[in-house]
Amino acid sequence: LRFRLSECEEGFKLVRGDTNAYTRDTCEVCEFGKLALGQAVYVPLHESRLDQCFECQGLTGVLCKGGMQIAPSPGFWIDPTQVLEDVSESSMFDPNVDSRRVSTAHSDPRNRNRTTIVPGDHVFAYYPDLEDNGNKSVETKFGMIVEWNDWDGSALIRFNGEGEAIQVPAEWVEQRSIKAYQCANDACLSDFTCREGHYGRICGLCNDSYVMSSDGCTLC
Repeated sequence: LRFRLSECEEGFKLVRGDTNAYTRDTCEVCEFGKLALGQAVYVPLHESRLDQCFECQGLTGVLCKGGMQIAPSPGFWIDPTQVLEDVSESSMFDPNVDSRRVSTAHSDPRNRNRTTIVPGDHVFAYYPDLEDNGNKSVETKFGMIVEWNDWDGSALIRFNGEGEAIQVPAEWVEQRSIKAYQCANDACLSDFTCREGHYGRICGLCNDSYVMSSDGCTLC
């Protein structure tokens, strides 16, 4: 009796060998530059789900460090409450604004903290599988919301690599993509830290003993 790996934890892709090489089945972490979009599962008709690692080139300001790990690129700010389990050491965290949300923060970079989706949001969503009579696909794609209609529960999405936007049921929108915001005066460093003297959203606030100037926060 031969047993094969059929799934991996999130953050990994499933690598299956030849039919007779079942001992070579492994779970390998998504490489640097990629982000895991979900659990890798063996589905015979849709083997693409073996690799749930998404290329992050389309995510401006987002540094994908492999597996489920992401960080802002230098010069960009990402809300640490959406990514980090512990925000206490992040100078990008603003306790005056964000403390009420810490208790519900997720370490999953695909969270949906905000309840309202608006045009322009980048999301991961299922799409009509033309090889399966237009039924819901088994994997998600990255795309941008063109229209969001609460009245009839539909979303018009322009998926990456597709010329025209496609209308899908709103419940097919699985995850909101992390969004990075560009910072001024090189105030934002990598790994959720701000330049000395700066803190908070887009590292736009000054610590005690610092004042805001044209060059950012400078020591009094």
